[in-house]
Amino acid sequence: MLEKPIIKGDNYSGDKQHQKLGGDLLKIIRFRVTKNDTIPIKGCLVDVSILSMPSGATGFVIRDRKLFTDENGIARTYITLGNKEGEYSVIASIKSNSNKRFLVYSFYAKSSKWLLFLFVGLLGGLGLFLFGMEMMSNGLQKSAGDKMRNILSRISKNRSIAFGAGAVFTMIIQSSTAMAVMLMSFVNSRLMPYKSTIPILIGAAIGTTITAQLIAFKVTDFAIVFIGIGASIYLFVKNVSGKNIGESLLGFGLLFFGLKIMSESMYPLRSWDPFLNLLLSFENPLFGITVGALFTALIHSSSACIGIIMVFASQGLISLESGMYLLLGANFGTSATALIAGINTTLEARKVAYTELIYKGLMVLLFVGFVPLLVKLFNYYSYRHIPVVTNDILYDTLPRQIANAHTIINVILAVIILPIIPLFERLMDYLFPEQTIKPFFTIKYLDKNMLSTPVLALNLAKQETLRLGRKVYLLTDEIIIAFSNNDTHALQDIFSKRDEVKAIRDEIKSYVLEISKNADEKRLAEIFQMIHVLQELSHINDAITKILHRRAEKWIDRHYEFSLESKNEILDFHKHTLLIFKNALEVFESFNLEKAKEMKKKQKSFYEMVEKMEHSHYERLIQGNTIDLQSSKTQLEIIYSLNAISQNSLNIVRYFVSKGDNVT
Repeated sequence: MLEKPIIKGDNYSGDKQHQKLGGDLLKIIRFRVTKNDTIPIKGCLVDVSILSMPSGATGFVIRDRKLFTDENGIARTYITLGNKEGEYSVIASIKSNSNKRFLVYSFYAKSSKWLLFLFVGLLGGLGLFLFGMEMMSNGLQKSAGDKMRNILSRISKNRSIAFGAGAVFTMIIQSSTAMAVMLMSFVNSRLMPYKSTIPILIGAAIGTTITAQLIAFKVTDFAIVFIGIGASIYLFVKNVSGKNIGESLLGFGLLFFGLKIMSESMYPLRSWDPFLNLLLSFENPLFGITVGALFTALIHSSSACIGIIMVFASQGLISLESGMYLLLGANFGTSATALIAGINTTLEARKVAYTELIYKGLMVLLFVGFVPLLVKLFNYYSYRHIPVVTNDILYDTLPRQIANAHTIINVILAVIILPIIPLFERLMDYLFPEQTIKPFFTIKYLDKNMLSTPVLALNLAKQETLRLGRKVYLLTDEIIIAFSNNDTHALQDIFSKRDEVKAIRDEIKSYVLEISKNADEKRLAEIFQMIHVLQELSHINDAITKILHRRAEKWIDRHYEFSLESKNEILDFHKHTLLIFKNALEVFESFNLEKAKEMKKKQKSFYEMVEKMEHSHYERLIQGNTIDLQSSKTQLEIIYSLNAISQNSLNIVRYFVSKGDNVT
């Protein structure tokens, strides 16, 4: 029988070579003749002739067309390609009764600028891969973002649940880096304690292996189908949820279409010796891990790096051993993005990035020494039933082996670390102890890293708005002390907080306007609602810090006092104002329409209270109450300002009643 001879790690047969136009193929073309698939036959005649070439091509030459095999059953010839780009084929034959007496070899002539075209194709394919991944992630986050926001910010202390949530949500967004950055944001905003993030990060490491498994299943063959379906849904479906699904499918298709472009672009590298020599150096553990880590850190995507590793494997450019070293490096390099994102965060938030770095570092240290053993195990289970491992079988199996190695390594490490998480926590606390100096933060919840995910960013903006509301509520509570107790300390405290309230308000406004650039209709409704609440809080703050604060200063300077009746009425009215303010904040926090409607019904009784107070005040003036007469103007100003604060609070409530379910 006639066959293509194979030597591991080398294109020994010379098939599938690429060369410049009119150039000699760099590798000898070899044919092997055997008996019973194993015994080499010496002196067998092999006829080689031209099978096909590009139309109009000249200069395609086979040096020796009639060859005789040596003692190893090998026959050799040399080939020069023609002057036209495209595929050149030769057919070899022997005289035999075997059904394997013909072989076809194909070669490819390329332009002198082939390296430029290869680089452009590789760069374009990588760009499509990363863009598709981001589009798919955005679409899925918009679809599942509300659930992710609620579950992750209130994650259970149960390690198994947290681990499962990390794995599932990372499968959804297809990025362990995005998950790590999201968790850093939650910790930085104090929506989640640092220790709750550890099992989620471990789960995320497993969830991100799904992309590699999909690549191994050759989803690239159906990429154009997903692009067509996704684009159709995205362009023609009008509802938001449908568009999100279409965006996800379109991104999914672009991701694998980009991978296909990269695969086709790199095909000529299979016969370029400088590149093949470089790839051989990846079998050095230190070099392979370093290259994988640096490339992943550069493109901010371990999935893209592992996708390229699998493309190399499918072209026969790297061995399984090289692929596994690159794979370990890619896992380690994925922590770079989280480290960069944590530069301006709290120590607790940065510990999330440090945890991922140490976790992935442990992965490298634990498995680097076992790579040769793992390679033997994978090869044994992959080829134990295959008598002869051809190049086609090898190239088809390698991507699946790399994908399985990626999953198995992450699963084994998770099984090791999950039971000893408390020890891991103590290690992190020892390496990164809490700071003794407690920094002052004007902004507590807002995180610009989350702006690309509107549902999560809006949750942070809402928490910051509620925090602002509580600050203004405390100012409203405190202002009455200045009048009732002639307390200058209360005025100083209100004055010191005035600019902070304004700064927080402006930061929130700026933040939600940034969110609006990527928001859908539902998120825009939430943004309008938040801006409306901020406006009302701003009016309340002005009533306290501009009007009542100045009145209180004069009140204290002139030693004004309330009569007993006036003091009781104003304190009671102030108490009702605080209650309305508090209920309005609760309506905003929980979207409680029932409470909003109930408050709106009581609005008339509040107006009646204001009228009754004014009437009582004027009655005391008519009766000649000298204390009230002296401070009448200020007392009325207090009543009017508290009434205005109540109206601003009720405006928040009225907005919810008027918009109904559109703001929930």
